[in-house]
Amino acid sequence: MTDNLRGIVAVLVSSVAFVLNDVCVKLVSDELPSGEILVVRGVLATAMLAAGVVAFGAVRPLGLLFTPMMLLRLASAAGATVFIVMSLRYLPLATVITVLQVTPLAVTAGAAIIYRETGGLAALAGGAHRLSRGGADRQAGRRPRRRRVPGAGDA
Repeated sequence: MTDNLRGIVAVLVSSVAFVLNDVCVKLVSDELPSGEILVVRGVLATAMLAAGVVAFGAVRPLGLLFTPMMLLRLASAAGATVFIVMSLRYLPLATVITVLQVTPLAVTAGAAIIYRETGGLAALAGGAHRLSRGGADRQAGRRPRRRRVPGAGDA
């Protein structure tokens, strides 16, 4: 298997894993509080990532995690995870997945504008395609399920 093909398979497998994770979080969000979901998700993700790191021989010194930029990145990822889990409780799954898949492309477009980086026309065209598919449920006549938010309008 070539490096390109291995990379494509890795991206596809990780995309499926993210969607399955989001589906599981969406399913249990009616029964469990967000904090408990975050803890269980964190423990499972840490165990799977540790196994993957060891299996692929990608072990690095732990001191790399304590550099200022890495700490900022870890804090940002933790904050994003909290907001994603909270949003899955209230938003349709398709909306959350669309936002998560478009975000890297928006960052690429931002880097192209701000830093004059070349991200490639194909990446931005793919982002436009993903955005256009975001409204597919509405075009098919399906309406997202609306849930009553506790405390909203209670009087």
